[in-house]
Amino acid sequence: MVCTIGDSTFLHTGIQGLLNAVYNGANMTVVILDNRITAMTGHQPNPNTGVTATGVASPPVALEAICRSVGAPWVETVSSYDLTGLLQALKTAKDRDGGVKVIVARQPCVIAARREGIRRKPYVVDPEICTGCGLCIKFGCPAIEFHDEKAVITSLCSGCSVCADICPAGAIHKGGAK
Repeated sequence: MVCTIGDSTFLHTGIQGLLNAVYNGANMTVVILDNRITAMTGHQPNPNTGVTATGVASPPVALEAICRSVGAPWVETVSSYDLTGLLQALKTAKDRDGGVKVIVARQPCVIAARREGIRRKPYVVDPEICTGCGLCIKFGCPAIEFHDEKAVITSLCSGCSVCADICPAGAIHKGGAK
């Protein structure tokens, strides 16, 4: 069994569920989607952002430490943009015998990062290489569209690189260089 929960929801109500799962010997993997903000309700800070609701700096809580403190025997942190690393962590969790496994998949919220002026170089599709297979569209990224039976990456691109990782033709690369 695999479940997902956001970082702010985990801190608000998920810790108790994790504690109960560990206590009752559940065999499951919990993936905490840590974007360092409460994106669901308006981008408010939460206890792992390092700033209070009034804007005062505060020591951020460590999700990994919380998970270990309630007894999770295996906790791994990966970048949610590292598709290979994330898949490996999921496989490792699946292959472990019993118990609760926790994966913290961490990357800052794209909207919050852009507001702070943090931008990754966007990706582009080389139309000469794109085969039009559609795998990038199936991935579900809102920045990828199809025009003339080829993928096109729009200005919505956050630069995460996952599309480049999954493109079987190798047609997707950082803008400006192959």
